Amino acid sequence: MRLLLFFIFFLFPGFLSGAERCHPSDKTALLKYKNSFANPDQILLSWHPDFDCCDWKNPFLVGEIPPAIGKLTNLVSLDLSWNNISGSVPAFLANLKKLWFLDLSFNKLSEIIGIDLSRNQLTGSIPESFGHFQGTVPTLVLSHNKLSGEIPASLGNMNFARILISRNNFSGSALMFFKASKTSDTIDISRNNFAFDFSEASFMEQTLVELDISHNKIWGSIPSRITDCVMLQSLNVSYNRLCGKIPSGWKMKYRSEPFDNTSYLHNRCLCSSPLEPCLPYLQTLRLRKNPYLVGEIPPAIGKLVNLVTLELSWNNISGPVPQFLANLKNLWFLDLSFNKLVGTIPASLSFLPQILEIDLSRNQLTGSIPDSFGHFPGKAPSIILSHNKLSGQIPTSLNNMDFSRVMLSRNEFSGDALMFFNASKTTEIIDISRNSFAFNFSRAGFMHETLVTLDMSHNKIWGTIPSSITDAILLQNLNVSYNRLCGKIPSDWNLKYRSQPFDNSSYIHNPCLCGSPLPPCKP
Repeated sequence: MRLLLFFIFFLFPGFLSGAERCHPSDKTALLKYKNSFANPDQILLSWHPDFDCCDWKNPFLVGEIPPAIGKLTNLVSLDLSWNNISGSVPAFLANLKKLWFLDLSFNKLSEIIGIDLSRNQLTGSIPESFGHFQGTVPTLVLSHNKLSGEIPASLGNMNFARILISRNNFSGSALMFFKASKTSDTIDISRNNFAFDFSEASFMEQTLVELDISHNKIWGSIPSRITDCVMLQSLNVSYNRLCGKIPSGWKMKYRSEPFDNTSYLHNRCLCSSPLEPCLPYLQTLRLRKNPYLVGEIPPAIGKLVNLVTLELSWNNISGPVPQFLANLKNLWFLDLSFNKLVGTIPASLSFLPQILEIDLSRNQLTGSIPDSFGHFPGKAPSIILSHNKLSGQIPTSLNNMDFSRVMLSRNEFSGDALMFFNASKTTEIIDISRNSFAFNFSRAGFMHETLVTLDMSHNKIWGTIPSSITDAILLQNLNVSYNRLCGKIPSDWNLKYRSQPFDNSSYIHNPCLCGSPLPPCKP
C-alpha cells in the first residue's frame, strides 16, 4: 500500500503566492526528509523543489522517522502506515501540537521511548493498556490536562523512568508507582485528588531524584525509609493529610542541606524539624462504667489516629459499631463491651493492621461474623463476641487465623466450629457455649501447649471426646456438657497445673458418655 501524507495547513494571506499551495517551511522540511535517504532521487523522484509539494507522490518508505517531520508544526493528520519504517517512535512527534490523527501502524517500529501529552485538554482516564508496554517502558508525561479516574492497577507492572501526571483530576491510589524494585527518577503526581496511605510507600533508593505528591488527599506518615534515597534532590509532600514525625538522618549524596518547611507545610499533623516539635498524642482512651455516657460513638473518635487502646465499656452507648474505627491504624485493643450497640459487625474492623483484641461482648449485635475476619493482615487478634444476638455459620475463612482467644458464647450460631480446633494453632481459650453448633467432635484437634479453657456446653455437638485431649497439658477448665456426645471419657490426663481430673459437671447431660466421673461404660 502506498504512503498517504495528508497535510492540512493553516495559511494566511501573503504567506504564499497564488500558484503555490505548499507552505515554504513545510516544503523545506519535506526536502530535508528526502535528503535523509541514501538514494533520495530514486525513492522520492517526484519530491522536487520546482513542484508544489501538495502534488508530490508517495513511495514505499524505509528507515527511521526523521527529525524533519517534527518541523511540520501545522500537521493535523500524519499517516505513515503500511511501510517499512523502523527504529523507535520519536519524542519530537510531541511538537505537532495541532495533530488530530497519528497512524504509524503496519511498520517495524521497535519501541516507544517517551509519551508526552502534557499541557493539553485531554479527558478520560489512563488506558489500562499502559500497563502492558512491550520492550522499553516509556516515560509517562501527562501533566496539565483534564484526565480523571483511578490509575489502572496494571501500571504497577511497569517500571517508568519518569512519571509526570500533575494537575489533573486523578483519584484513588498511586502506590503502584512506589516500589523499591523500580528505577524511576521522577514522580510528580501533584495537584490531583489522590487518597492513599503514604506510610505503605517504598522508594527507589538509588534512582529517585524528584518526588512531588503535594496538593492531594494523601494520608498516613512519611516512611523513614525515604531517607535512604541517596539521589533525592527535590521533595514536596505539602498540602496533604499526613501526620507523624518527619524523618531525619537523610543520606542524600548531592544535597548537603535537609529540605525546608515548604516541603512539608499544610498537612494535618506533621511535626519535627523543619516544622514545630512533635507533641505527645493520646494513645489510651478509657471511658468505662459511666451510665450517663449515652448515644452513638462520635466520629471525632475516628480522628484519634494514634490511639493504641480504646475502651468504652460498661456504659449506655447505643447505635452501630462505627465504620470509622477502621481509621485507627495504631489500635491494639478495642473494647466496646457492656453497652447497647446494635446492628452488624463492620467487616472493616479486619483492616486494623495491629489489632490484638476485639471485645464487642454483651451488646445487642445481630447478623453473622464477617468473612473478612479470616483475613486480618497481622497477628490474629482475640475475638470476644459473647452475649449478643449473632447468628449463622462461622465463615470457613476463619480457619486461616490463629486466634489467641475465641469467645462466642450465648449467641445463635449454628453449623460447624471445627476450624477453631487444630493442633497447629496456639489458642488459649475456646468458649462456644450456648449456641446451636452441630459437628462431629471426634475430628477435633487440640493445642497441647496452649489450651487453658474449653467450653462448648449447651450445643448439639455429637461424636466422641478424642483421647488426644489428654495431652493438653495446660488445660484447667473443661465443659462439654449438654451436648450429644457418646463413648468413653478419656483418662490418663497429663495436666500440668491441675492435680484433680474434671468432675461430672464437665460431662453431664450427654446421651451416652460414660466412664469416670460418670457411671462406668456398659460392656
